Amino acid sequence: MTKIICINSKGPMGSALLGGLIEKLGVTNVPLRTYGLSEYLLGEYALDSGHMQRLVADWVHRHSKPIRLGGVNIIDRDSQTPRPFSDVERVSEDLERLMSTRFETIESLYRACVTVFAKSVTYKDVDTGGDAFIDYCIDFGEHGDRARELHDAYLDAFEDVRMIHLHRDFEGWINSIAAQKFAKREIGNRLSFRLKSWVKHYSNYENAVAGLPGLHLDFRELFSTPIEKLAEKIRQFADLPARDVDWRQENYDLYGRTVPFDKAFTPADEGIVYLDRFAQRYFARFSSNPELVGLKEKVIARFLYLWGYGRYKLQGY
Repeated sequence: MTKIICINSKGPMGSALLGGLIEKLGVTNVPLRTYGLSEYLLGEYALDSGHMQRLVADWVHRHSKPIRLGGVNIIDRDSQTPRPFSDVERVSEDLERLMSTRFETIESLYRACVTVFAKSVTYKDVDTGGDAFIDYCIDFGEHGDRARELHDAYLDAFEDVRMIHLHRDFEGWINSIAAQKFAKREIGNRLSFRLKSWVKHYSNYENAVAGLPGLHLDFRELFSTPIEKLAEKIRQFADLPARDVDWRQENYDLYGRTVPFDKAFTPADEGIVYLDRFAQRYFARFSSNPELVGLKEKVIARFLYLWGYGRYKLQGY
């Protein structure tokens, strides 16, 4: 039996942190996203298309080159020395077999792809012998009116599916989005800001998952709830066996980098004002309806964003 713990999120909502916690309950957790599972479930790709295999192979190759990945926030990530997180040579034969195999079910295709990717990971030991896997899904909002169909397709394809839907208030969310953009290497990407587009991403996701069954968790709960209580809540929801874990002595995988408890469970971006409070509150006015963002609002939003970027640079980041 394959158990899928699907963590739904859009943008900075704490999915990697939650995945790092769930991993300690004996669940396979690797930094793999956007590898086509949703499209297979919705029938957009045939099982024999090879699409998922090609995406996973591309992930392995890209992670085998020195890159910066993971950390508690964008500043933490960019302070690291680039290094590879996968070893393509380790799984070269596995990738060849994966590409040539024709699978009978989405479940068997999924397990094979995740297992090969997990075997390539070099920054930690990944146990692939179990039957429980974390799936990081970030595209429920993109499928809009097919969100319920996608949810039901998960249930049809896998024997045991537990869905966790993450939420975050728009002010904190857009502040973290700004942090990511401020750190972009290309000056054009750092200076551009399209409020309407970001509101669409946020509202589409929130609308898509609002009525779906599962466990709904707020971003702040990940930090305000004692970790022992949070872990037990997740364990019971996911119906996982109890494990003897000293939660405060563990290191947690934050999407490619393992960090100790005190650092992992401290909300790093919450303590840094990338956008001032006025800008955050102004942007939040439109969080549920992107159509409210007209020309005047776009001009104001761009000014407030650039003002925040200027303050950020003056702080020496």
